[in-house]
Amino acid sequence: MIACYFKKNPENKFLNYTEDKFDNIIFRWEWKDIYKTGKYDVYDLHKHCPKCKCILNQKKIHLARAVIAMLWYCPDCEYKIPDIKIQKEHDIIALILHRAENK
Repeated sequence: MIACYFKKNPENKFLNYTEDKFDNIIFRWEWKDIYKTGKYDVYDLHKHCPKCKCILNQKKIHLARAVIAMLWYCPDCEYKIPDIKIQKEHDIIALILHRAENK
């Protein structure tokens, strides 16, 4: 995981930044104080359905006992999106950190 080294002070508004949209998917997270040092990192990152905002679950698609694809689906409205259509978690975290620096 990419470390975030923002120190909490009255001028840092990044702690209120806990939701954004990437690849048409809503992402939500928390900020966690790393080892109680006053430095924060992205924690508990989840993908949410763009239609109903429910947390998306990951599903493996099998063919002859081999995983051939992964997709994210909504258990509420049945929205589906292939895993390859969403940026990888480390890229999303990098984008979150970049945007948080500008808050």
